[in-house]
Amino acid sequence: MRSGKKAVYRGKEYEYITKDDKVYKLFVRETSSAPDDFEINEKGNYQKFVTRDEIEDLYYIDQYAKYKGHTFPIWEMAEDKLLLGEGDYFIAKEVGFPPSELPWERGLYKKWISKSDVEAMWEEKTPL
Repeated sequence: MRSGKKAVYRGKEYEYITKDDKVYKLFVRETSSAPDDFEINEKGNYQKFVTRDEIEDLYYIDQYAKYKGHTFPIWEMAEDKLLLGEGDYFIAKEVGFPPSELPWERGLYKKWISKSDVEAMWEEKTPL
């Protein structure tokens, strides 16, 4: 899934985290797409520390789907399905989203939807 904070370094897009505006930790979760100069970390991801001036672009990506006339954020993606979520009880009831079973997601309604049932999918990029 492409949602989240992204940094462009040497023409490629990476996920990143930072504690300040000077040093950024770029990381790759898939071994096959890790550049040679990235090192494996304790979580099994590949990472590289770079300075802000080495980064070409920073942005945040949100992904959305239109389903039954409503726009929902995409929480997760599988091969042919999307997990959509909604906080409004009335909208969730209208589109058939059950309440989340997780205790820390009280007031959230979620449902796996077939990609073929979605009217549209898109992403929005916000510069950081």
